[in-house]
Amino acid sequence: MEKVVKNTSDWMNETLALIRDREYKEKMKKAGVNVVVRGEPDYPEILMQYREAPEFLFYKGNLPDPKKATVAIVGARGCSSYGRRMAKDIARDLSNSGVQVVSGLARGIDSYAALGALEGDTPTFAVLGTGVDVCYPAENIDIYERIIETGGGIISEYPMGDAGLGWHFPARNRIISGLANKVLVVEAKARSGSLITVEWAVEQNKDVCAVPGRATDKLSQGTNALIKNGALMTTNAKDILDDVFVFSCEDESIGIRSDLAKLYSVMDTAPKSVDELISETKLSYSEITEQLMELQMLGYIRQSISGYYELK
Repeated sequence: MEKVVKNTSDWMNETLALIRDREYKEKMKKAGVNVVVRGEPDYPEILMQYREAPEFLFYKGNLPDPKKATVAIVGARGCSSYGRRMAKDIARDLSNSGVQVVSGLARGIDSYAALGALEGDTPTFAVLGTGVDVCYPAENIDIYERIIETGGGIISEYPMGDAGLGWHFPARNRIISGLANKVLVVEAKARSGSLITVEWAVEQNKDVCAVPGRATDKLSQGTNALIKNGALMTTNAKDILDDVFVFSCEDESIGIRSDLAKLYSVMDTAPKSVDELISETKLSYSEITEQLMELQMLGYIRQSISGYYELK
């Protein structure tokens, strides 16, 4: 697939005229569709820095919260059971840790990433290559509706009713990566369309992560090559969370205070004892117990059994 954006000035002028039309505005309102134009206050600031940022963002539900970390998860449509499980588990654990997951709602890895994120506590988002009122593929309508119902959003640069052209889908990948702090590829062949998202991510100076697979598995050729070339090898959400929360401590992009981030960064979905946490953080017993209490009150962790703590 070609990494290309073909929106012309004529198309943009036509779309601008469309969203200013009174009758079209009424149709959007009835359909629960909103639009924000590049440069307006509600337009995602994270996209503003990119030359190829979309001129329009139509959305149903909400746009991602700029105060929360966001991870894009992409991968093969014809994925394996291993890829499905990894995408779902990592997305769920990221969501339970306060990270927004964004994907393309395509078949395969995208769908399972969305399903995993929907099991978590944080809203998730999908960027379409069609209008936001057109669920593609149609079989994902349940995921589509649940994303909106749980506080997330369906996003597109294309107006309502747009069924999507072939080039729309690789072009929308720049929005998926642009909205994210990091991009995770779960499964990809050597010449996978998912690698277009990686190209955009590299151009946008985003960190790329990849789930490793068997050397003989075609679905892992692309991801294994990414790891060889410097992508962060990712086998669970914690691999991403450690780095995401170091990032967020510096810019406060999510709600973890800097004095709690060190302890939070070593937490896992598997329970850890107080002694283990002291060993890994070098904090004192009194500091650990005080911070554990605060993290529990904030809803980030829970005590599984007496003296053992895990990510919520």
